[in-house]
Order: sequence, then structure tokens, then C-alpha cells
Amino acid sequence: RISVDTWNRFFICAGSYILSRELELVIDKIYQIGDMLIVDGFPGHATIVVSQVIEVSTRKSVYLLAQSYLSVQNLYPL
Repeated sequence: RISVDTWNRFFICAGSYILSRELELVIDKIYQIGDMLIVDGFPGHATIVVSQVIEVSTRKSVYLLAQSYLSVQNLYPL
């Protein structure tokens, strides 16, 4: 889960390698809005969960993810 302080650091340095070491690892496979999916490295990749829809009858979720190239302020949906 991402705090405001972490978001501020994200917009300053935004490297997937650093983020993968600073963020709390979530392994419950139940994503929440604000969670990040990161593949660290050089280059790495990061996406963020920005929305979720739950099918009432099946309880299955569909997520809207967003990503950015440089600069990180220009997010767009996947």
C-alpha cells in the first residue's frame, strides 16, 4: 500500500529498482486501488491499480491499470 510520502518519492525518483526495495511486498493476490505491480531492473516496469470492478454474482474482480513513460506525471490507462 502506498503512503503520501512514498508517492512523493515516486514522483521524484520513480525508478522501479528503488521502488521494489522501498515498498511493502503484498502477496495476498487481492489487489487494492493504489497497489503497484513492479518488475525491477534496468530497465524495469511499474503499473498501478487505479480502479476495480467486482462482478456481484461471481465475486470476480477486473482491474484498471495505469502506467507511464517519462515523465511519470503523465499516467495513462492500459
